[in-house]
Amino acid sequence: MPRLVTTCLPCCLYLMPLLAAAGAEGPPAPPDANAPALDTIVVTGSYIRRTTTESPSPVTVIDADQIAWLTADLAAQPAGTPIVVVTHIPLVTALGNYAPPDPSIPASFTFINGPAVIKLFEGHNVLGVLQGHTHINEQVIWHGVPYITSGAVCGNWWHGTRLGTPEGFTVVSIADGKLSTRYELTGFHSVEPKNT
Repeated sequence: MPRLVTTCLPCCLYLMPLLAAAGAEGPPAPPDANAPALDTIVVTGSYIRRTTTESPSPVTVIDADQIAWLTADLAAQPAGTPIVVVTHIPLVTALGNYAPPDPSIPASFTFINGPAVIKLFEGHNVLGVLQGHTHINEQVIWHGVPYITSGAVCGNWWHGTRLGTPEGFTVVSIADGKLSTRYELTGFHSVEPKNT
């Protein structure tokens, strides 16, 4: 039976096909009769507080309790289990390279201890990491794992594009042990665009 483990899904990712495939009643029949069914998938993520007693605000950190939870959850998975990690705030992003330098980006748009979390994925079949928060559409592959950040249905907070990413959402598909995505536009047009 498929296993879904999550306590947080990013608001800007369209994950309904993935969640349906990982439903408690088992995977749905594939649309193509010759396509293999999805046997097991684990979606793991956690509610990440932006402030913690372990670091000063506004630095974003994954605290020790959450790292312990993720470590235990990953260790509990049988070898080879396909895993999708979901986090609102990105673990990996190139956001700081898309616009003029902004000192707030490293502290507020990524985790300062992201590398320690990423190291936990070693030895696991992580198909991808789904992320949000920045409202940009990007994919960064780091150590063979795609880190996919989705744009948002509100784009630049309902004022047009955000660093070139129009209003939209990411559709996630899993087939043949691979995660793939496509970005869908909502067609929303701001009456007061402030495109970046």
